[in-house]
Amino acid sequence: MTIAYCVVAHQRPAQTQRLVHRLLADDPACQVVLHYDQRYEPLDLSQVTLTRVRLMRERPIYWGGPQMVDLLVEMLELALADGCSYASILSGQDYPVRTLGGLEAMLSQYDVWAELRPLFAEDGSSAAVEARGRYSYRWWHLDTPPRWLRGVDRGVAKALGDPSYRTQPPRRLVRLRQRQQIWWGVKSAGPGVPIYKGSEWMDLSTRAMEAVCSASDKVRSFFRHVPCADEAYLQTVLGNATGLTFAPGNGRFIRWAPGAESPDILTLGDLTDIRSSGAHFARKFDERVDAAVLDHLDPGGEGP
Repeated sequence: MTIAYCVVAHQRPAQTQRLVHRLLADDPACQVVLHYDQRYEPLDLSQVTLTRVRLMRERPIYWGGPQMVDLLVEMLELALADGCSYASILSGQDYPVRTLGGLEAMLSQYDVWAELRPLFAEDGSSAAVEARGRYSYRWWHLDTPPRWLRGVDRGVAKALGDPSYRTQPPRRLVRLRQRQQIWWGVKSAGPGVPIYKGSEWMDLSTRAMEAVCSASDKVRSFFRHVPCADEAYLQTVLGNATGLTFAPGNGRFIRWAPGAESPDILTLGDLTDIRSSGAHFARKFDERVDAAVLDHLDPGGEGP
């Protein structure tokens, strides 16, 4: 078995380099598929060991846009073409909890290590309600709208108001402004299959990768026109596929504060919980906040 570690990063270049080197050292049979968005903090690729590293064509990745899904599918297609038995999708701020020598045997128990939750499951949390609204519309959007269109959007905002995902029945026309992006949406019938949502950080077998890469045109088209498709596209395809086996989780240790938009930054104070979690990766780390926790997670690192 060969694992393709698919790493998506856009900041913390030294930390990304450290992750790549750790993956290569831990798993001599693996390959790393790397995409680094150079717009934020440039990474000197000459400092990255390129043996067994496949560099993806660089493209800007915008919040909520379809670029992330396109990139992940391309990575999985490359892993399949190279004969990899598993793909592990990681961010540049992930890190192994333990050495990866036994990861192959662990992953082989299931086809899919992922978070999958039905979109319309009974869940009254604000995040669930927002997600139901997000994927109930077909959206038109611009990542970098010109000034004149931002002015038009202010007029649209007065006519429509910002979307309230808690409105019942849902509004037919909605408008969203996020990170300077403009999103206008119209009520949609959906992709024709039940929608699942969850984290994009997952591990997939060959069968699972094939399912994602052969999704129907209708499903692909729908998810090209929704915000944060990376939190629902792979999940929906996998949740509706037949013949796959699913692990009870995604094998990641992640800690969220109530109501937070991003995971907590993990530090030495979290080390005991990380190691006892049974996960094979943890996130989110920031070496500028606490590099010592990464030192402790490296082989031969000191105990907590």
